[in-house]
Amino acid sequence: AKVLTAVSKAGLLTKLERSGLLSKLEEQGALSTVEKLLPLADDYRVISLTKAVVNTPPSTLYFGAFALALAEAGIIAAVPDDSAALVAAQVLSVLVVGALAA
Repeated sequence: AKVLTAVSKAGLLTKLERSGLLSKLEEQGALSTVEKLLPLADDYRVISLTKAVVNTPPSTLYFGAFALALAEAGIIAAVPDDSAALVAAQVLSVLVVGALAA
């Protein structure tokens, strides 16, 4: 709710409409495509998850990021570098954690 209030007070939607961007997106069919994807997003609870993440206190997010970084360091330290498969597993874990952190 805080995000929506901030967006409303800043007049972002009015500015977006006045810029003509929405008309251009509609002409290209982008808004229709997004509209078709909304039921899928609802099925996978993307909207409610996004809302929960946006309303999560920053300290909780920082703690989660710190915990992920420690876990990743533990994985890299614990998994031996004996074979290409194990090194690949380390690289994959770094990529997954990096994606989660972004």
